[in-house]
Amino acid sequence: MNKQLKQSKGRPRKLDLKAERVQEDLTAKTSAVDLKAASRLKAERVQLALKGLPGWALTADGRAIDRLRQLASPQGAADYAGFIFREAARRRQRVEVVMSGHRILVTIHAPAHTNGLGITRKQLSFAALLR
Repeated sequence: MNKQLKQSKGRPRKLDLKAERVQEDLTAKTSAVDLKAASRLKAERVQLALKGLPGWALTADGRAIDRLRQLASPQGAADYAGFIFREAARRRQRVEVVMSGHRILVTIHAPAHTNGLGITRKQLSFAALLR
């Protein structure tokens, strides 16, 4: 019985090492995907993507996208703003929210690593979430 315990103690360690390698591979692949998602899009591609996102528009300076929404009540607007801030924090998005009664203006800014000069797929997917 002690032999079996000693053998079984060695096996999980090998599995742990394999799991660590798999995790490292996944982390490397995820980082590569994040870099692709974080790369700046050309203005034409942003405009094409915005056609599929009703209400969203590129700001005049091209450094952000925004949308004005009217909700049923000021409380609904406040709840929606809370949702936006929670999701923005979770997804590490730069957002600005301006509320006036039941109206809410949401602006999603370009990421800092582009020096504010370009919208990425991440901002567009965040805008799609906020439909």
